[in-house]
Amino acid sequence: MSGSGPSTFPDTYTKFYLSDGALVFLRTNNKETSNGKQLQGQITIDVNGNKPPNKIGLDVFRFYYMIYGAGKYFGGKLIPSFGVSDTVETSINNETAGCNKLANGIRCSHVIMVNGWKIPTKDEYVKMVGGNEEYRALYPW
Repeated sequence: MSGSGPSTFPDTYTKFYLSDGALVFLRTNNKETSNGKQLQGQITIDVNGNKPPNKIGLDVFRFYYMIYGAGKYFGGKLIPSFGVSDTVETSINNETAGCNKLANGIRCSHVIMVNGWKIPTKDEYVKMVGGNEEYRALYPW
């Protein structure tokens, strides 16, 4: 990739607690791809610190801050892990990474992001999937 930008930044990692007990992990990822060099910050938040369940999608949420590189997400954008889905319904429905009891919960970061940075109530969750009451049984929290 030509032009100005970072030459090489080492991958770094740090963690700290917020005053409310939340645990925040920050990591930089510096990698070479077919599009050139990319630098991104990985932000993982465990909303209740070391208390259980310590599970992605339930109390642990991951985001990326796309610092430098090629592609639509780069240039100072905060995105949920696993990328941005077309709709929150897509993030809930995904069979593998969806925000539901049957999947691994990776896309729950997108769900809380579009819900004003809070875990939705069961009613809010059902509204996100068009009011489909069947989703009450899939509510992950």
